[in-house]
Amino acid sequence: MKLKNKNVLYLACTCLLTILVYLPSLKGGFILDDFHNLAEMTKYGDLNQWENAKQFIFGGNAGPTGRPISLLSFAITSNAWPNYPYIFKVINLIIHLLCGIFLYLATIQVLKFYGYSENKIASIALISCAIWMLHPFMLSTTAYVIQRMTQLAALFTFMGIWTYLYGRSYLAFNQRKAYIVMSIAVICFTALATFSKENGILLPFLILVIEFCHPNRTTKIVWQWKAIFLILPSLTIIGYLLSLLNFSENRWIIRNFNQVERLLTEPRILFDYLYHLYIPSFEGNGLYQDGYIVSKTLFEPISTLFAIVGLLLVLIISVLLKNKAPLFSLGILFFLVSHLIESTVVGLELYFEHRNYASSAFLFLGIATLIFKLKEWYSVQVYQCTVTLLLLILCFFTYQRSVLWSNTENLKLYWSQNNLYSPRAQVELARYYLIENDTNKSIQILEKALEKRPDSSLLSIRLLRHKIDTGVITTQDFKWLSEIIINQRPEWQAIEDLKLLIRQTTADPDLAAQFSDDMINVLDVMVQKSRFKFIRNFNQTADYEKGVLYLVSQQNERAIETFEKNYIKYKNVDLGLSMVGELLAYHQIESARNFLKNTMKLAEIQLSKKQEEAFLILINHIYEHDQGKQYD
Repeated sequence: MKLKNKNVLYLACTCLLTILVYLPSLKGGFILDDFHNLAEMTKYGDLNQWENAKQFIFGGNAGPTGRPISLLSFAITSNAWPNYPYIFKVINLIIHLLCGIFLYLATIQVLKFYGYSENKIASIALISCAIWMLHPFMLSTTAYVIQRMTQLAALFTFMGIWTYLYGRSYLAFNQRKAYIVMSIAVICFTALATFSKENGILLPFLILVIEFCHPNRTTKIVWQWKAIFLILPSLTIIGYLLSLLNFSENRWIIRNFNQVERLLTEPRILFDYLYHLYIPSFEGNGLYQDGYIVSKTLFEPISTLFAIVGLLLVLIISVLLKNKAPLFSLGILFFLVSHLIESTVVGLELYFEHRNYASSAFLFLGIATLIFKLKEWYSVQVYQCTVTLLLLILCFFTYQRSVLWSNTENLKLYWSQNNLYSPRAQVELARYYLIENDTNKSIQILEKALEKRPDSSLLSIRLLRHKIDTGVITTQDFKWLSEIIINQRPEWQAIEDLKLLIRQTTADPDLAAQFSDDMINVLDVMVQKSRFKFIRNFNQTADYEKGVLYLVSQQNERAIETFEKNYIKYKNVDLGLSMVGELLAYHQIESARNFLKNTMKLAEIQLSKKQEEAFLILINHIYEHDQGKQYD
């Protein structure tokens, strides 16, 4: 089916409308995980040089695949980091438009495949895709720079579906061409999507869903091809997910839920997603979702049982109605299968809006079909007014959300004020009042948050940091932390805050003299009695920090002894370099020289550019000292 000029014009107008409502959000800055992931671009030097860029592109750790395609897209604009988020956001918006275009093309192929008449296909596809492109729920994925990974996986998924269905259309008269195109579509686009983000591996399963919902099986695929390219990959994914089942109590140390609780909670979340997708709103809880209420049993909260029963009913109805209402069934089943990886047994955080970016692709097809029927039921004018009103409502909500995203500080403040049970949100709110010099309010917010979330180590550590900043810290506060941290759950951000707490303690000589021993005691308790000891690499981090604290408090022999034990036990090049730097800073030149020699032996393997530069700097410092120059 060729696109007519007017359909191309309507699609172009939809893209233009999307650009207009998204424009304010382009002014926003980087946020949260942007820094953690994109800061790696500075680690390897100038990414305009291929050797450096290659290390960044293939050195990713955001997921099992490393996501090299996504990292390549960031490397191209590395010169804009971290001063020009606008450039990154513009690229995200372009990708969003491309996703919309290829979703439109894929939807046309689906409708054609399902036997819809040509005079309906373009209009229904355009309405459905316009809803998707202009929906406020999609803005957070586009405006949040690092979620380009999600966007690229969705883009290649939509391209794969379109290419597959295009190839399938040749089955009736050119089977050889059909199977070649279909095979290329499944293999190539699954690989591209997966190496953008891991849930791209679901493409064969999603194509299988499209095949399953087909109401008129006029041309069938030979079972051998279907088994190899669609069924076997789908069963492999299911088998892999089943292999991850582990109902032990402490399955994920850093989470406030175990696998059973996650499986109980996700049906409630899926209905929450569907609610926001079908009933658009201004701005939800944003990215601070660590306060989401976890389902402890089927009846706690009672909505857990209703959600599970409701989800099973929706699934059964979707299967039963696949012949009478194929677009409804397709939308729901595509949605559920898209959530298989991120909303089941994998130990990710519970809730994120971006998980609906690809999964909602066909959710609005049923609505679009009903709107198109208004032509037959009433008149063309009623149909046109309905479409216009719907798109204006979506534009209004998305534009308002876009304006909020244009100011990153106001955005985080908005989320913080609306997420009372989120430790991250309350930490951000406390930080805001600290900046505003309302120190009492800052501390009160953290204390109240701890009453609601006594399990959060992030809140307790941040409370001590704020007390240091406000000059009210006492030895009793460190003793309190030693007692409360034993029963709190570990959090990654809490570990980073712990390092900053130590930096704050050691930065001021008076604080260092007064509280170094107290801080060492906190670390001992965390390593020996708390759940932090089960976190990978925490023990070596704690030992290293103890060595620093000993140096600061002028217990040099104990510091060197602690560093030596750490070095012998963990043999970590980066930590070895850091130890040398700390020893130099406190004039332990001979010890620094010995540590550097040992670290150089350990690092006979190829070093990163950052490590090479660190070696040269440290060697130069020791050389200067040997030449009689003062070092400080």
